[in-house]
Amino acid sequence: MAEDAIEISSPERTATDGDPPRISRITYHPDDTTEQPACKACTRFDQKSIYDRIELSDLHSSADSGCRSCLIFCSALGYFGHPGGSYCSLGNPDDEYSIQYTILYANGDEDEEEIEFYVKLDEELEIPGQSVVYSCERLSPAEKKTKTSCNTSDGLPPAVPLSALTSCAVFSSFWRTLRVCSRIDRDASSSSTFAKISRCLARCDGEHENCVTEEARLPTRVIDVGTHDGDAPCRLYETQREIADYIALSHCWGAPELTFQTTRETLEENQLQLPWDELSRTFQDAIHATRRLGKRYLWIDSLCIIQDSNEDWDKESAVMGDIYKNAYLTLGATASSDGAGGLFVARDGDTFNITIPNSAPLHKVSLNARRRRLHASLLPPPHGEPLSSRAWAWQERLLSRRIVHFGSQELIWECKSGSGCECGIEGVLDDAKSTFHLVVDVPGWNTQLWRGLLESYTQLELTYDTDRLPALSGIASQVFSRSGYLAGLNREYLLGDLCWVTVRRHDYLRPVSRNTGAPSWSWAAVNGPVYWRSEIGWTPPESLELVDVSCMPEGENLFGRVSFGYLVLLGVVIETSVRLSARSQDNYQAEPRYDHSVGLQAVCELGQGCIFLDCTPFDDICFSAQPAVLLILSYERPSLDVFALVLRRVGGHEVLYERIGVADFENVSEEFSDSLERRVIKII
Repeated sequence: MAEDAIEISSPERTATDGDPPRISRITYHPDDTTEQPACKACTRFDQKSIYDRIELSDLHSSADSGCRSCLIFCSALGYFGHPGGSYCSLGNPDDEYSIQYTILYANGDEDEEEIEFYVKLDEELEIPGQSVVYSCERLSPAEKKTKTSCNTSDGLPPAVPLSALTSCAVFSSFWRTLRVCSRIDRDASSSSTFAKISRCLARCDGEHENCVTEEARLPTRVIDVGTHDGDAPCRLYETQREIADYIALSHCWGAPELTFQTTRETLEENQLQLPWDELSRTFQDAIHATRRLGKRYLWIDSLCIIQDSNEDWDKESAVMGDIYKNAYLTLGATASSDGAGGLFVARDGDTFNITIPNSAPLHKVSLNARRRRLHASLLPPPHGEPLSSRAWAWQERLLSRRIVHFGSQELIWECKSGSGCECGIEGVLDDAKSTFHLVVDVPGWNTQLWRGLLESYTQLELTYDTDRLPALSGIASQVFSRSGYLAGLNREYLLGDLCWVTVRRHDYLRPVSRNTGAPSWSWAAVNGPVYWRSEIGWTPPESLELVDVSCMPEGENLFGRVSFGYLVLLGVVIETSVRLSARSQDNYQAEPRYDHSVGLQAVCELGQGCIFLDCTPFDDICFSAQPAVLLILSYERPSLDVFALVLRRVGGHEVLYERIGVADFENVSEEFSDSLERRVIKII
């Protein structure tokens, strides 16, 4: 290869938040079409050699000998990698839908990082989430499969023969398929970023039948952001429920005392003008974003609900589902843990660019490399971003017709028709939103879907334990009728819904509170994660009957806090006691999954079983051999494993109980129920 056929520019400095992103370039001249024999170094970047270590010295030697692929790899690794690195390897695609490989490299520590290569179109063609494949060969329909229905290749240029970038007669499968992706600006408030959002909105309005909605009325109060140029001051506007578009904000409050709020005292002042300097950076960014998207009204919970009025809070929280559902768009301050973080966080914009000659069939196309995005923004703790850990925000996200997340690495788009990320090389996005819309929109939905949503929801964090049910009330109101919802449980499948078990949090802490205000038989009674044991194969015994059940709402929100609730069952009840087994107390404390699955036993007519207590306030039971009652809830065929509620008496009442845990018994005799009498028991 002739020396004058290549131009290389690779700045050495490291960009910071205050600096523009680094961009390094390699340029090929139009007449540079030399073909060389297959290279022994870069052809090892093949799907058969995933994770095989390749020495950088071999790549450098091959690059010096004229291999274009090795030159690209060496230049990109030198740009992103650590000076002390000595090897790299081919990375595995993100999931079964991905056909994109990455390059792994040592970052100087024990950890490895990844580089992703992608094809970029002219900016006016960019759409976050598109997954168009550029290839040097024909792909089968199966290879062209993409995960999200938001992806499209309509109107885009034909496949690019990427063999023009390599000098190998037979080149590795790494270059056979590359996705078309967008450039990610370091500045999330840039014109190009908002152009992408506008294109997504236009596409959703024009092409997504599932996202079409009736004209929405404004909520009780909204923020009037004034004109686009910002000359008019922002103010809180008491609406007449007129029909108009509005944008909603989903954000982390942080410390409530540091969040500007509307109170009874400040209501009139806020209606005249909002004090700009007292608004958080996130609120200011949301106002700027609303103006730039051409809308006049913005809804923010802390400003549009009177925070020290229980009456107003109860009234507005009851219609929270409609507020986010009817919003034109929801802005997610996903990367910020409080108001100081803002909506427009700086992203990694460093890019390694391989310029392709501007000639057919390579017109309007360039090849680029960047650090791989992790695609974990929407995952529950501890993997996701700050907003993804909050229970209220999770509800806001699911209820929204469409939402754009301003993440620390990229934009993420979600609507009722699908999802997509700004980088275009989609990884593992969370599927909670699509599951929710399946539950709401599909008649006869499977109750397992609802329980799956609850398992995700209970992993999330709340500032106040008493918000356990209110933070889900908007979702529940979309799923259930008023009579079909009982403190978070489905009345139609109530006996199965009782089979929940507490689990440790991601930080291995067990639930520590029962101060949520919910009945003890509801999963909402504890402030930690739960999962369900009532899977396929588990059936309620014929001896178990629902006699009566009731829940009294605390206020206007019928799906919110419960002032009192009880459950009356007729079933097999067994007296027993809870005791610590022979296993050590250390093991008992350190069990990684169940609350008390190591160390607690119950001995009774069913044999010897394991007990899982719901939360730490019941720890004293373990060491005092307190009496308890088992209510047989379900069993599994053919092994006849029995699952029971563990109850204890409330005060001195003979029939009034509260739930304190669950118990498992294995290989119970089939005749166990024949010799046991049923009785009525009331659980509060």
